[in-house]
Amino acid sequence: TLIKHMMIKCADVANPCRPLELCIEWARRISEEYFAQTDEEKRQGLSVVMPVFDRNTCSILKSQISFIDYFVTDMFDAWDS
Repeated sequence: TLIKHMMIKCADVANPCRPLELCIEWARRISEEYFAQTDEEKRQGLSVVMPVFDRNTCSILKSQISFIDYFVTDMFDAWDS
């Protein structure tokens, strides 16, 4: 059902709702995964899918704020209504 799908999606993006120490650790892990993907795309001469996740220029803090602003807030607002 739609409610189950929405609940699973909310759980999937709920990292910013965790205690700060856990949130920071998991944001670091996810970012490292994306950095590795970007590194590999560059190494193979492929188009970079997520250029914002260039480990030399990315701000994890700013990427997390954008993630919260563009995805988490709207999703949880919809769930709350």
